[in-house]
Amino acid sequence: MIRILSGFDNRFSLMSDLFPPPPAATAPAVDSIAETEEPDPDDAARDEEWDATMELIERWEAPGAADRLIFDSREDAEDYLAAAACLVGAPGPRAEAALQAAMARLEEEFRHLLIRGAPPLAAEDLQASLLRRLSLTVPSFNTSSVDLDCPSFAKHDGEGDDSVGAGGRNSVSDDEISPYLIAPDTVSTLRDIADVMLRAGYAPELCQVYGEVRRDTLMECLAVLGVDKMSLEEVQRVEWGILDGKMKKWIQALKVVVRGLLAEERRICSQILAADPNAEEECFTQAAKGCVLQLLNFGDAIAIGKRSTEKLFRILGMYEALAEVLPELEGLFSDEARGFIKEEAEGILVRLGDAVRGTIAEFSSAIQGETSRRALPGGEIHPLARYVMTMFDCFRITMLR
Repeated sequence: MIRILSGFDNRFSLMSDLFPPPPAATAPAVDSIAETEEPDPDDAARDEEWDATMELIERWEAPGAADRLIFDSREDAEDYLAAAACLVGAPGPRAEAALQAAMARLEEEFRHLLIRGAPPLAAEDLQASLLRRLSLTVPSFNTSSVDLDCPSFAKHDGEGDDSVGAGGRNSVSDDEISPYLIAPDTVSTLRDIADVMLRAGYAPELCQVYGEVRRDTLMECLAVLGVDKMSLEEVQRVEWGILDGKMKKWIQALKVVVRGLLAEERRICSQILAADPNAEEECFTQAAKGCVLQLLNFGDAIAIGKRSTEKLFRILGMYEALAEVLPELEGLFSDEARGFIKEEAEGILVRLGDAVRGTIAEFSSAIQGETSRRALPGGEIHPLARYVMTMFDCFRITMLR
């Protein structure tokens, strides 16, 4: 500065000698600093990758592509999933907006695949599909049998070496999923979407979609199996002939639902959400709880409804079926959901038992109050005696079973 000023005023010229030029040895230091300020090639490559992925996501948000399904094309699906995964953790408002758009799109594609992956159902096909892989003989769903033999889905010792997942449940491969619940080839695609959404922190949105869609599917399966949603008032208004059929189907459906339908749903859920056990539990609970409660509500309506002797053996069958599957039903759930289901089911068992004892007491009182002395023509058996004999013969058969 002194040298510059001395050019304008010579009074500063003598002062310039006090400030000699910097030594030449300091020059390389400037070059060293310049070298450290050069951009990192890895950072540049990463920025280019982020730009490319953001452009791909934005192209699918354009009007012409927004109505197309990405997962109709395997190549498009792979590219989109890779782009969405790349954006997880990317900085900047543009990257954040692209990630949000990708998650919203994946959520809708996930919903569509869940719905499309569940084929139309028929009672015979559904029941046979759930039990076929155990090599069981499946009776007709319209059979007059009170019970439906359906052993536990748990493997016996020496029957395979499937690995055991969280909670002691057997893990299975995609080809073991029942095709009447969801197409097996759809499971792996759903798992890929779930992995990306879970990594991005979108577990709540994922669980909401899974719970809504699969709950509706399970409720549809329940209706196909003949268990309709009925209030206490509706149960009490139904004439006995219709109610008898509904009680019989309930006994059959309870075992098919617990040991077949819900066991398969647990497998589906564990495969799709294998990356996050907490999300798996949440999704399964949301999907299965409504189905279970509808079954239990019908049992409760029968237990607290009007008592009559013709209901006695159906109620005994309901009690036996619920007591038999209760341990397996509890094992499907965890934590609070498990405690809630257990409490509800045990309460219904108590009320069904009370209904049986009350019905027998009323029947006994009716017999003791019979005062008819009318002789029957031809020495026939009195209708009341015939009815009592039939009742106790059925009771003996039920107890032996």
